[in-house]
Amino acid sequence: PDRLLVWNEVMANEANSMHDIPRAKIDIVGGPQYELYRNLAKTTNSTELRERLNIPLSTHIITYATNNEWIHPDEESLVEVLLHKVIEGYFNNSVLVLRLHPTSPRSELYRKKYNDPDLPIRFDTGDSGFAASNTGKIGNIQSVKNFVALLQYSSAVINMASTITLDAICFD
Repeated sequence: PDRLLVWNEVMANEANSMHDIPRAKIDIVGGPQYELYRNLAKTTNSTELRERLNIPLSTHIITYATNNEWIHPDEESLVEVLLHKVIEGYFNNSVLVLRLHPTSPRSELYRKKYNDPDLPIRFDTGDSGFAASNTGKIGNIQSVKNFVALLQYSSAVINMASTITLDAICFD
């Protein structure tokens, strides 16, 4: 290539050593979405997230990122197991937040099935900018900020086939 844009020094070194791309043709640009996440993280707080999702202050947040059915056909049984683990206290005092996939028909099924305010389950949905078939638009900035806050203040982020793992790494 005439130029190669990479996220970090490790990638630059690998491009040079493994693919013989001259170092002078490689620019380190970082992970653009992650820079946005880090900047937004400075503007979020746990109280706003907890109020938005009705989660008490002393409660751990366990987030599960849902998928389309074709990616994980048996997901409903996994959600059941996770919910029962939360109810049984496996994660201490906690609530399960389902990060619903913005284009999955299953999202509505989950909302209907777990529509009991006494259950320790909450729903968080991104706008279409978070869909796997993303067109390159990040979506509404408030939606992104809500996502960042969820990742920042979750005790654990669980998924079966989602890039949310990479996003969660930004917030340990």
